[in-house]
Order: sequence, then structure tokens, then C-alpha cells
Amino acid sequence: MPLKISISGVRGTVPDSLTPEIALDLAKAFGTYLGGGKVVVGTDSRATSEFIKGIVFSGLLATGCKVIDLGIAPTPTVGIMTRELAATSFWQFMNKRNSSPPRPAASAQTIKRWISTSPRP
Repeated sequence: MPLKISISGVRGTVPDSLTPEIALDLAKAFGTYLGGGKVVVGTDSRATSEFIKGIVFSGLLATGCKVIDLGIAPTPTVGIMTRELAATSFWQFMNKRNSSPPRPAASAQTIKRWISTSPRP
């Protein structure tokens, strides 16, 4: 699967299209955008989630974020814990479980526009 970056997330195959370098760059960009703060992280049960999670932690920590690892947790749990722990944001690793065709990837211009118009935490 080619790497797809859209408003709803990043999709790719580890380590083919979602490489460790890309994961690190995304995490550092996300942490920089947040300006530090607490980030709650949850994963699914795939071995690749654990592999990429360590890389994402490195990127978030390098930008001053405090990382709270929930381990394997469904998305609703991660959302609730983000609120309960007064975290700035969250990062969820998950496997797409349906077979519907992927949404078109957003262009870099669309992503920049979305970031520039999103409220800052």
C-alpha cells in the first residue's frame, strides 16, 4: 500500500511505505505543532504498532511532549483518557478493518491549509 496522508490520518504499510524515518518526521512535526504538552498514545495488537510506537515516542519526546502510553487500547478509550488526563492530544495506531477503497490522499497544500486554519491547543 502506498503511503496515504489525509485529514483523517496516515495510512501505510510498515516498513515499506511507512518507514521509520517517515514515522519519526511525522511525530516530530506533530509534537512541534502541539508545542509540547501531554500526548496519549494507544495501539492495536499488531507487532508493527510496537515497532513504530517507539519511533513515534522518540519524535514526540524530542519536541518536548510528555508521552502517556496506554498500550493496546481502542480508539474510544484513547479519546476518553485524553480528556480524563487533560492531555493536549492523542496518537492512535490502528488497523483498517474494512475493505472499502481508501479515500484520496490530501495534497501538501490541503494539509498546510488545514493546519493553518486549525485552532492551536
